[in-house]
Amino acid sequence: SDQQRWARIQAMAKGLQGFPPIEVYQIGEVYFVLDGNHRVSVARQLGAKYIEAYVTEIQTRVPLTPDIQPDDLSRKAEYAAFLVHTHLDELRPGCDLSMNLSGKYRLLEEQLEEHRYFMGVKQQREIPYNEAVMDWYDAIYRPMVQIIEHHEIVKKFPEYTLTDLYLWISEYRATMRQEGSNQLENVLADIQTQFHILPGVALDAMILDIEHVDFLAQTRIA
Repeated sequence: SDQQRWARIQAMAKGLQGFPPIEVYQIGEVYFVLDGNHRVSVARQLGAKYIEAYVTEIQTRVPLTPDIQPDDLSRKAEYAAFLVHTHLDELRPGCDLSMNLSGKYRLLEEQLEEHRYFMGVKQQREIPYNEAVMDWYDAIYRPMVQIIEHHEIVKKFPEYTLTDLYLWISEYRATMRQEGSNQLENVLADIQTQFHILPGVALDAMILDIEHVDFLAQTRIA
């Protein structure tokens, strides 16, 4: 049935009237066909460089470029939803929390909620969500990312982003604080599987640096 439909559209394209415009969504520099996939296929087969279209432009917080792969779209969508929820791109312009790992933004949102809770306990008041987001970014995320950059960890893991590595280290630290060697070994084994840890990574030194930053932030001793 598709072959017959394709043939009909090809005949229409070669006729005097041509075929009607397709309908597309434009997100950034990328176009998604809503109606007209067969017409696009025929146009490509005929070597056409242009095609008439009704274009609906969709605004998004995460830009898309023509070189994006289908597998990347779900991660971009997760990131866009995270920014819609947290407004981090507005609260901290220029921030980049993109990830190459799928399904991990929920862990960042859990961290934000936990950080907000402990801020409220410490300050004995209800903490507005935006205030907690900014404090988490400034006091937790950015210092750890700066340490990751200082230790040049990204060079050892070029397939991962700074936020990927931030989450990995967060899981490592949380596990170190939990009791039970069996659980520790299982979680670390999972982390090693995900990140293919290389022998050259000075993990202990990096963790100590991060703990030092936490200590200075908590005590304000400086």
